[in-house]
Amino acid sequence: MTNPEAYIGKYIQVFDKNNALIAAGLCTSLKPNYKNILYVSFDDKWFYGNKNLIFKEVEYTDSIIPNEPPECLIWDYWRNHPNRQTEVDVYRDFSYDEIDEPIRAYVDQLNQITDEIQTCDSCCGHGISNWFISFRFKSISSLSKFLKVLATFQDQLVLVSNSTHLQFDSQVMLQLKPSESLDQNFVLLEKFIKRLTREFEFNRK
Repeated sequence: MTNPEAYIGKYIQVFDKNNALIAAGLCTSLKPNYKNILYVSFDDKWFYGNKNLIFKEVEYTDSIIPNEPPECLIWDYWRNHPNRQTEVDVYRDFSYDEIDEPIRAYVDQLNQITDEIQTCDSCCGHGISNWFISFRFKSISSLSKFLKVLATFQDQLVLVSNSTHLQFDSQVMLQLKPSESLDQNFVLLEKFIKRLTREFEFNRK
């Protein structure tokens, strides 16, 4: 496909080089790679890449999602992606149902503010370390509003990018986290959510 994001919402079958069916289902999410390799997922956990595997779009297919990839495939966690780059056939990421429980309610609130900004990654070390939340911005205006709110925190919160947060043509992914001091009780995060909610509510009036 010319536009990789067009895979979302399509039924895809994944075959190995011997034409054996590896996985299949409705594509729910994907990740890009440095060398124009695309990774599709049917469960937001396992992401199959099209360097050594073959994608076939079909009108419909039953879901085939192995608990783990076949032994013949190389897999690794997505967090190791910058070091592995093109050698991995399948990446494992952490899905919504695996969110750290202490931060789950805050992630839910953020996802309800607007469709223009959605969370795509989060962690708080199960409540014993600092948190971070990654966001997918679908428009410049939504990013602008986000930055406007962020500026009110006077460097207590920062927005960063790294090599695992790559850009699609129409979206930008960035990560929000406390700048230095711990925010284990999510005081800063709670304030940020309230201000961001007000910002979008004001602009809808």
